[in-house]
Amino acid sequence: MQIFISTVLNFSSAWWLVVAISFFTSFYMSRAVIIDHPNERSLHKKPIPRGGGIAFVLPIFLLYIVLSIYDPFVFFTFLPAFLLAAIGFWDDCSNLGWKKRFFIQCICSIWVSAIIVFFMGSSCSLGLAGKICLFVVGVFWLISLANIYNFMDGIDGNASIEAIMVCLFFMVVAMQVHSFIAYSFTYYILFGVAIFLAFNFPKARLFMGDVGSQFLGFIFGLLGLLTAVINWDYFFAMPLLLFNFIFDAGWTILKRFRKGENIFQAHQTHLYQKLVIYGYKHWQISLLTGLFVLFQGGLFMFGAFFLHLKSWQGIILFIPAIMVQLIYAFYVAHKTKE
Repeated sequence: MQIFISTVLNFSSAWWLVVAISFFTSFYMSRAVIIDHPNERSLHKKPIPRGGGIAFVLPIFLLYIVLSIYDPFVFFTFLPAFLLAAIGFWDDCSNLGWKKRFFIQCICSIWVSAIIVFFMGSSCSLGLAGKICLFVVGVFWLISLANIYNFMDGIDGNASIEAIMVCLFFMVVAMQVHSFIAYSFTYYILFGVAIFLAFNFPKARLFMGDVGSQFLGFIFGLLGLLTAVINWDYFFAMPLLLFNFIFDAGWTILKRFRKGENIFQAHQTHLYQKLVIYGYKHWQISLLTGLFVLFQGGLFMFGAFFLHLKSWQGIILFIPAIMVQLIYAFYVAHKTKE
C-alpha cells in the first residue's frame, strides 16, 4: 500500500500511471459505450461515442483518494468536483435536464466556496463582510465556469487543448503560491487530458461529454479560487488564462439576451460555432483556441514576473486580452455577415 501511495505522489514517475489509465479508458469508451447523436446544438453529422472525460477523471480521482488520506481538507474540498463528474456521466448516459443539473451545480459550488473561504486559515485576514463577498463571488465563479466549459466543448479538441494550455501556465502559479495540492491536481489534469486528446483531435473518435467538460470547468474554478485565497496577488491568473472561453460565452449570452432569445435553449451561436458553420475546420479553430491561451498565458507571465503586478494591479492585463477577443468577435461577425 505504501509503495502504491508513493507512486501516485511521486510526480517524476507517476505520469506513466496517468497515461496508462487515460489511454485504456479512452480506448474502451471509444468502443461506442455511450453514443452522442447529432442534435440542434451539434456540429458533427455522425454519431460519436461520448463520456470520454472519464478517462482523465479516473486518474485525478485516484490522486484525490491518496491525498485525502493525508489531508481531510482535500477530501471535503474536492469531493463536489467528483460528485459533479458523476452527475455529468449520468447525464451523458441519460438526459438529466438542465434544471436538475443546475441545482446540483449550485449545491456543489456553495459547498466548495464555503470551505475555501470560511475554513482556510489563509483567509483569516478577511473580515466577515469580506468573506461573505468572496463566498458569493466564489459561488458565481464556480457555477459559471462549469457551464461555460460545457458550452465551449462543441468541436473536436477545443476543450481539451484549452485545458492542456491552461495547465501548463497554472502549474507555475501553483509553484509560486507553494500549493502542493494545486500543483498535483494540475499535473494530473495535464497528463490525463493530453492522452484523451489523441482520441479527440484532430478528428474526434470520442467526446469528453458532460462528465469531462463540467468537471474541468468546475475544478479549474476551484483551483483558481483556492490559489487566490492562498495568495491574492495571483487572483487574476485563472480568469485570465480562461478568458477566451469566458468572453465567447459572455458575448454569446449577451447577444442572445438582447435579441430576446431563450439563453437556456440549445443553439449554434457561439463564436467558434459560427466559424464552423461558415466553413472553418474544427482543428483550425481548436488550434486558434490554443493560441489564445498562449497569448493570455504570456500576458500573465509578463505581468506577474516582469512587471511584478500584485493584487488588483493584474486587472490591467485584461485590456489587451479584451482587445484581442473583440477583434476576433468582429471578425466572426464580418465573416458570417451578422
